[in-house]
This record gives sequence, C-alpha cells and structure tokens, in this order.
Amino acid sequence: MRRLLVILVFLILSVWAGIAFVRHPGAVVLIMTPWTVEMPLWFAVMSLLLVFFVFYLIIFLINQTYFSWMRWKYWWQNRRHSRSYSKTQRGLLALIEAQWSYAEKLLLEGMLQSIEPLTNYLGVAKAAHEQKAFERRDAYLQKALQLMPQAEVAIGIIQAEFQLQQNHIEPALATLRRLQRLAPKNMRILRLLRQIYQQLADWPALLLLIPQLGKARVLSKEQSMELEKEVYIQLFVSANKMPLAELRQHWQRAPRWIRYSGAVVVAYLSQLQHFPEAVTEVDDLIRRELKKEWNPDLMKIYGAISLSNPNKQLANAEAWLKQYGQHPELLFLLGKLNVRCQLWGKARDYYAQGLAQQSNAQACLEYGRLLEDLGDEMAAARVYRQNIVG
Repeated sequence: MRRLLVILVFLILSVWAGIAFVRHPGAVVLIMTPWTVEMPLWFAVMSLLLVFFVFYLIIFLINQTYFSWMRWKYWWQNRRHSRSYSKTQRGLLALIEAQWSYAEKLLLEGMLQSIEPLTNYLGVAKAAHEQKAFERRDAYLQKALQLMPQAEVAIGIIQAEFQLQQNHIEPALATLRRLQRLAPKNMRILRLLRQIYQQLADWPALLLLIPQLGKARVLSKEQSMELEKEVYIQLFVSANKMPLAELRQHWQRAPRWIRYSGAVVVAYLSQLQHFPEAVTEVDDLIRRELKKEWNPDLMKIYGAISLSNPNKQLANAEAWLKQYGQHPELLFLLGKLNVRCQLWGKARDYYAQGLAQQSNAQACLEYGRLLEDLGDEMAAARVYRQNIVG
C-alpha cells in the first residue's frame, strides 16, 4: 500500500512538472569561458536526474560487487575451516582410538586452517609421544607455547605428564615446581607433585605440600589428616640413618593429634629405641600410650630397651597384664623381662603361655635358649622343632 502511494505521488508530481515546463518554458545558460551553453530548463533537469541515476547505479554495482566478493570469501574460508574442523575431529577420534600415526597426520592437516591450533599441537604432541618420537613431541610443545604463551601452565602440565610416563622424575619435578609458582592453586599440578613426592619418598616435602592440597580442595579435611598421619609414619619408619636431634625435631614439629596417634607413636619409637640416650623417653611414651589403650606393637619395642632398673620395667609390664589380660605379645615381653631379672621359673611359664596362644619365631628361640640354660635339652629341642614346623 505504501509503495502504491509513493508511485501515485510520483506520477502526480511528474504531470505537474510537465505542465509547468510547458506553461513556463525557461532556459539554463552555462558560461565557461570561452564557451557558452544554453539549454531548455526541462532538459537541464532531466540531465541532472540522469546523471544522478547513473552515479547511483555505479555506486550500487560497486557495492554489490564488493559484497559478493566478501560473501564468496567468507564462504570459502568457512568451507576451509569446516574441512579443517572435520580433520581435527577425526584426528582426535583417532587419538582416542590409539591410532597414533593416523591421528598425527589428520591433526597436522587440520592445523593449517584451524581456529584453535593449540588443540591440534597438543594432540600431535601426544601422538608423537606414544610413537616414542620424543624430539618431535618436544618441538610440537614448543610451537604450542610460542603460539599461545598464555597457555604455559596447561602446556607445562602435559609436558610434566609426558616426563613422568618416561620415568624422568627429576625433570618432571622441576617442571611442576616452576608451574606451581605460576599457578599455586592448580589442582592438577598439586596432584602430580603429591604423586612425585610419594614416589621419591620425599616425606618432608610432602608434609609442606599437604596444607596447599587442603586449601586448593584437592583433599578434604579428613583426607588431609589421614595423609598427614601416613606421611609421618613413613617419615619415621624410613628414618634409619637420621640423627637423634633431627628425629626429635620432626616429632616436636608434628601436630599434637599426630603425636597421640598410636600408629605414629609406634613408628617414632621404632627408631627412637636404637638410641641408648633416649631410653627414658621411650619408656615414658610407651607408658603414656598404654594408659589410653592396648597396643601390642609397643611390646616388642619395650622389650628391646633396657632401663637402669630392670625390676621397675618388669613391674610396668605386670601392671599391664592386670589391666589388659594375657595377650601373647605381653606374655612374650614378660618372659624376656623375667629372664633379665633372673626369675627363670616365671619366665618359663610366660613363654609357654604365650606360645600356646600364638606361634612366634623370636619367642621360640628365646624360650629354647632359656630351657637349654636350665638344662632341659629335650624340652628345648621340642620348642625348636615346634618353631621349624610352625
């Protein structure tokens, strides 16, 4: 309707203009020295309209040509990107299916026009790694870093994982420590550091890492506490050549709840018992633990130390017998302590009661020697045979 109205107005104006030109003919004179051009007014107006129309037509054709070129260019680029995307997708599928060589070929081809070539570089690095083409793998990772420096952390994590798969522990550790300075809360970095410290049995380093694991929510509070306890156990168990001062330093630095954990106490005492100057500390800790609860692992340690007053040591063990009853580990300890106090009859009875409950090679050997010292060779032989058969 609007278009029809415009056409109608245009026709009316045209008729009006035609009538006006007929009734009032005029002339237009153009003077450009030395030329003078005179033309009717209507011809001048029509000429201007024609020039305007031709100019408009030229602009329209130029615009159409430009936009047609841009549409064709966009279509061509989109087609190339689509083909590149297709090759990238197929390459990633081949990577998942462990077709390493084929995956590398497709990802390289898809990289040429890929919008996100970083994905392709990381994919071909993985494919090269699985083909043991380590130099090619490193070159791909380097190109990925040059292409996108802001992805240094992601690229570095992949590099560290490759190093770990090759069992290159020290280079992987160096890579992860560098990355940790860049991204201290990155969960993947922290998990890999934990894995390496456990693999290297670097317990002090792992202890320092545990708070970070908790803050980054890699571990829950309960998991952090459980790991910390396990690390302290491993730290003390593996401290065979650790000086006494350093051993005590680790113990004193441990949280209070750790120092009251039975398993940690046993691990600490298993090393502390080897230092004669620490006998009193061993005695105090064992008695403290046994006031709380029964722990059979402490019996062997208590039997390995020698207090200056053996009768007092024996009295402590007898008190535990009254408190906790006849556990075989405690009976073996009482047998050993009675031998030290030269109470041969009681020692013989305790050994016999303990072995009746549980076979124990060390207790059999000690009992057999006691019987030999008492001159009962036949009984000693039976005990030795029992040890061999058992």
